Amino acid sequence: MDASRLHTLTFAVRPAERAEGGPLRFEGIAYSGGVVPAYGWHGDVVIDLAGLKNADGDELPVLVDHQASVDAIAGKGRIYRFRQPDGTTGLRIEGEVIDATDAGRQIAALLKADFPLQMSVGMSANFREVTEPLAVNGRQVRVSNITNTTHSH
Repeated sequence: MDASRLHTLTFAVRPAERAEGGPLRFEGIAYSGGVVPAYGWHGDVVIDLAGLKNADGDELPVLVDHQASVDAIAGKGRIYRFRQPDGTTGLRIEGEVIDATDAGRQIAALLKADFPLQMSVGMSANFREVTEPLAVNGRQVRVSNITNTTHSH
């Protein structure tokens, strides 16, 4: 097992229903709960969502390129574990873009123009090697590595 490191999952984001005069909202599925193929040198991996510490609606900043600076703040969002129609668990995000920063205004303009934006969820994670199939997130998987405890940012 290696030390906890920052890892990212990239996914498509789309505008969500917007209340009259309300902020621009977005949503997306951050992780389906299945195998992430060829994840760097880890090989095929799965993220055990049962170990994710803040996936029950915790509010997180939406940052451009994961930059931890005020200038990079584009909005705020919440991540949630969710049950998919087949009974497996996934991870979704929903939030709003703010107009108080240049980053927020730029992201809002791109979303309004239907530009195909992507987001990523950063996670501090420990990986452990596995050699046998196992049940994770409601499904049987065969992977090289599984995350242990994770904390999203």
